[in-house]
Amino acid sequence: MKTLSTRMLTLEIFAAVAICSIFHAASASQAAVIDFESLEHVDDVAVVHGTDYEEDGFRVVTSVGNLISNGTLMTYFSGSTAIFNGFLDGVQEVVSIDGTSFSLVSIDLSELNPFPPPGPTVIFTGQLSSGGTVMQSFTLDGVVPQPETFVFNSSFRDLVAVEFRSSAPTTDQVFQYDNITVPEPDRTLLSAAALTSLFVIVRIRRPSSSRRTNRGTEAAVC
Repeated sequence: MKTLSTRMLTLEIFAAVAICSIFHAASASQAAVIDFESLEHVDDVAVVHGTDYEEDGFRVVTSVGNLISNGTLMTYFSGSTAIFNGFLDGVQEVVSIDGTSFSLVSIDLSELNPFPPPGPTVIFTGQLSSGGTVMQSFTLDGVVPQPETFVFNSSFRDLVAVEFRSSAPTTDQVFQYDNITVPEPDRTLLSAAALTSLFVIVRIRRPSSSRRTNRGTEAAVC
């Protein structure tokens, strides 16, 4: 027969494993994709959408120029609603609306106009929450209007903002962007499940009135 202390230890281990599983599941949860589909318009004109756009808890903003999308009937429509800047030297920025840090997984880029290859080079600069910056650039192949998916390296984590622009702001270096993929932990599920498990640990570790035990502080390594 298991002793009371053995049962308590078993419950503690179970609760600790549960918490670790919750955090790992949250980190591997589905990603948010900023796809701009709410801006789709079935016509052959370019529509100006102002200087900022919000979707899935993130904001895309430009301090120079405007966010513009081509209609689905335009000759060089990329097949999915994408955004480009109305100014050649425009700089775009991605931030989370609530100010929390985030990571970037990938982005789709395509040329806006048909010019001889190679296509434009787009430079991304990420601002880290701990201070400092990270950079990465992608060069398009010059094939219009075929989007390409580019994957960010592991340094694009724990970001507070990401700016991106063309490396050479000329008419043949204008690009469109779409499907910005950002990990999206389920914070609500994470908090509720974690608090429940912590409550279990507190309850099972409460000493009886007849005997007090000082066991110090224990931590589970996930």
